[in-house]
Amino acid sequence: MVAWSFPVTKNAPNLDYIINAHNYQKIQDCLSEASDMAILTVDYQGVPVTRHSRCSTYCTLVRSNPELNNLCRKCDARGGLEAARISKPYIYRCHMGILDLAVPIVLEGMYTGAIMAGQVVLSDDGQSGLERIVETSTIPLDPEFKKQLDQEKKMLPVMSQDRVQVIANMLFQINNYIIEEAMLKIRLSESLGESAAASGDTAGAEGSRIAEVKSGNSTKEFLTSKSVTVRPVYNSVIVKPALEYIENHFDERLTLDDMASLCNISSSYFSKLFNRITGENFSNYVNTVRIRKACELLENGDLPITTIAFDLGYEDISYFDKVFKRLTGVTPSQYKSGCRSADFF
Repeated sequence: MVAWSFPVTKNAPNLDYIINAHNYQKIQDCLSEASDMAILTVDYQGVPVTRHSRCSTYCTLVRSNPELNNLCRKCDARGGLEAARISKPYIYRCHMGILDLAVPIVLEGMYTGAIMAGQVVLSDDGQSGLERIVETSTIPLDPEFKKQLDQEKKMLPVMSQDRVQVIANMLFQINNYIIEEAMLKIRLSESLGESAAASGDTAGAEGSRIAEVKSGNSTKEFLTSKSVTVRPVYNSVIVKPALEYIENHFDERLTLDDMASLCNISSSYFSKLFNRITGENFSNYVNTVRIRKACELLENGDLPITTIAFDLGYEDISYFDKVFKRLTGVTPSQYKSGCRSADFF
């Protein structure tokens, strides 16, 4: 099994730089009281960077179980990633069936964390149409513990789906402001550093830059000016670990289950999302990557076709020939001889 990693954010600014955790805790507590929702801010792996505001007794009990807590963290991570993918709040059901929502924190196209809220039950039937993003827990629970959970679940806040959406939109607007301020801070710092290095006048550079920001341009206008480039959120942010792993380890035995584990999502959800993002199923995508590499080796080397097939992870040479011809229109030997289809790749 492949160990999980998430390289897409390894160069992203630290979440503590985007939001001051100490100051934001106060804002988070107030938002939690006003919305009657539990709120938590997490990094891209679902690890909390603030204390839980109004965490219910029910969820406190769930998280007291190490195995269930691990599923809670997976839900937080998956919810945040999905919110980053669609670039807006994402409302879903956790592994225990409770309603949660995630608002992404994305800086320069890099997902760095999310504002998580929820721990509520819907007053209507809308919850039936919401996705359960982590498969239902099959962890055996002590009967007394389960009974206590059932009792505490009845104490969770009950809300309409419309109210949940309003709260989600409110958090989204606040989050946009946080991102814009963070971007302004970063760009202003970079600009001051460049100006100071060029002129040696740090104070003058700072005064000039701050005057420009205060001259009537809004933060948004400043951020979208020619001096600032804001990269879009990548739609492939969730499956990017798998895409990068396939590109770098195409010669290994690659399975859909392993790649789903790498992305910290269920196999069924990975399959659906992978197809949506790449336009083809997992098996076809892996074969395409391998055959591209095979073409390079056939063009630029003298390796026997059998060796190339084995080096690319194909254990059956006849299957390699079949896949190669399906994708290129010719056999490997024909390709090596120079009979190449102009339609491939």
